Amino acid sequence: MNVPELARRLNVSRSYAVKLLERGDLPFTRDADGHRIIDDVLAEAYLAAAKERQAKALAEYMDVSQEQKR
Repeated sequence: MNVPELARRLNVSRSYAVKLLERGDLPFTRDADGHRIIDDVLAEAYLAAAKERQAKALAEYMDVSQEQKR
């Protein structure tokens, strides 16, 4: 998977996807031309973990929202 594909899958900008890679959130290698390449299996695992984090954050938000209504 390349950076533009990763960005599309995460629904983020290409520059943010590069930032994720450069800060070590997702390992990558470089091809012969110097382009960043992300292993598909690792990318899918990162995507699954990101979805879990989003679901957890939404659940926590909903809990706080419900507590404020009381």
